[in-house]
Amino acid sequence: MPIVSIGCDNFLGGKEITEHVIKQGRKHFAFLGSASTHAPQFFDRYKGYCQALKNHNLVINENAQFNVFYTEEAGYDAAVKLIESGEKFDAIFAASDLIAIASFTFPPLTTVKQDTQLAGELLVSTLLESINGKETSTTLISPELVIRKSCGN
Repeated sequence: MPIVSIGCDNFLGGKEITEHVIKQGRKHFAFLGSASTHAPQFFDRYKGYCQALKNHNLVINENAQFNVFYTEEAGYDAAVKLIESGEKFDAIFAASDLIAIASFTFPPLTTVKQDTQLAGELLVSTLLESINGKETSTTLISPELVIRKSCGN
């Protein structure tokens, strides 16, 4: 039986949010998150982020990249390390809201929203189709860019 999955297009989300921030005039990005296959969603977001930078002829500064996983504390520690590093940056791409603590900051941070309700509905529908012997396929749901006061709203 083939593997079928329902998920967000993390590559597209990473690319779109990076392009939005570039349009705000930012050119020197830092990345907080995992840029490896150990965290596939983060890695896809990272690849989208890199693609947007490349599309705009901007540098991917590996010295301003910090490997961070899923917690507010880890995000905070990485941000402190970034500041202490002395690397030049005018934008931070955090691979998740937990790393960025997006809803608990001032100003509120721009983010990429995943439609978890639609994902759940598609998951149940796909499971029922599979049980009934129908052919199913993997689905990628387009993310939604949520622009908040941190950049552009």
